[in-house]
Amino acid sequence: MATSGLFLTEEKEQFQKLARDFSQGEIESKSEHFDMKPEFPAGLVHKAWELGLVNSMIGDDCDGLGLDTLDICVILEELASGCSGIAGAIESSAIAILPLVKYANAEQKAKFLKPLVESPFVAGYAASFLQTNKIELTFKQEGSEYVLNGKEQEVFNGGHAAWYLVCARDASNSDRTLLFAVPGDSSGLQFEEKLQLMGRKALSVRNANFLNVRLAEANVISAPSRSGIESAANLFIATGACGVARSAMHLSIEYSKQRQTFGRPIAQHQAVNFMLADMAKEIETARLLIRQAATLLDKDGDSPAIKAKSLAARAYAQDMVMKVTTDAVQVLGGYGYTREYKVEKLMRDAKVYQVSTSSSSCAKSEIAKMLVNV
Repeated sequence: MATSGLFLTEEKEQFQKLARDFSQGEIESKSEHFDMKPEFPAGLVHKAWELGLVNSMIGDDCDGLGLDTLDICVILEELASGCSGIAGAIESSAIAILPLVKYANAEQKAKFLKPLVESPFVAGYAASFLQTNKIELTFKQEGSEYVLNGKEQEVFNGGHAAWYLVCARDASNSDRTLLFAVPGDSSGLQFEEKLQLMGRKALSVRNANFLNVRLAEANVISAPSRSGIESAANLFIATGACGVARSAMHLSIEYSKQRQTFGRPIAQHQAVNFMLADMAKEIETARLLIRQAATLLDKDGDSPAIKAKSLAARAYAQDMVMKVTTDAVQVLGGYGYTREYKVEKLMRDAKVYQVSTSSSSCAKSEIAKMLVNV
């Protein structure tokens, strides 16, 4: 089953193949290593950057490729199918650069985006950027400087990014929030130990402490609205989940064709082949939701209707990947929860997608609010 013809141009299919070849040739073989020994996949990020698979949304005004939302979704699904933890560094950077690609002025683009094109750097972001009700960081304005204090929970690419996108609340006016690009070497920025995740272990997520971190006006990213930013981030998260589910389905199919009971492969037993069919059906549905929303976002820009579609895609994909990977473990039976087979890792990865940053429950709550306010 494939949806390429519905949404993908020949150019997009070329990026898809490039990402798939890199995932199968470089990422898959190293996924076990990074699951057993969690560390930042700097070497793989460097190789992906050389192929144009990192920070690819940055435009030609910074000598970047200027790929659109759908392009990035196609790339991230392929990378996550190899290992979503390794792909997480690229996914996190893609989310972090969204406001700057859309709203940064020429000076800010030269300062923060162009270095990501010229060298194999990644950006990072704090989870509160996508969950503004959880902002703990505050700022005070002192002349032309902004002084940040507090703690940021869950900073993605923490300790490894050139800069971090954070959201802080005005200490004297709690209703006012600003986005900041914080250089990774800022004085007063201190990262705690890497959080030990149950899945996606190569992903570097850390808490960060801000002690009188002083930033200039150029570090303030003036985003008059979140138009398109949150929607694209939703789709990037959803498409990674789709890649994990696809990998689990393929492993289930391969095993079910080899494992025999009662003289025939278990793939021929109705209980198993119905389970496989449901996996394919639900992955295809998630992919269609993602690509429809991405296509509309790239064509028409954001709107409440498109935001609702992106939230629906994320919520569906986050729950879908948990169901598909759990069913994959069921198909493999006792082998499913051993390290001999990869599906137990995929199930752990899936749970991180379902609850991390902004959970499927949060997405459903936002959708419900939009429905009742219509």
